[in-house]
Amino acid sequence: MVKFSWCYLNSFVDCTASATILIPQLNLIVPLGGSLGSGVLAFVFPPIIYLLTFRSQLAKRPRAVCVSVIFLCVSLAAFGVISSVVGVYMSVKQIVEFYSHGSGAMPTASPNFVHWNNTV
Repeated sequence: MVKFSWCYLNSFVDCTASATILIPQLNLIVPLGGSLGSGVLAFVFPPIIYLLTFRSQLAKRPRAVCVSVIFLCVSLAAFGVISSVVGVYMSVKQIVEFYSHGSGAMPTASPNFVHWNNTV
């Protein structure tokens, strides 16, 4: 049986509280991490792992099948890389816009967005 240590729980709570204090606008950082991680994990790694795993079995198949499978895998990986780059670009652009305004209000395209000091 694994013995639970309160030290782990306390360190987790301390790290969470520190991140909350150090990053005032967490809603700007989370999409950046998501676009970096999820695109690679969902679209880039699986086709690469598939090609590496079934490399010997693909060699036994007809040439047209091998070419089509490799084309699909490369296309999927390229889509993942492009979507990750676009996501990172949009997240960085949003962060730069937020900090360049200096008003503390998140820029948005919605005309019904209510700022803290304004009324509807």
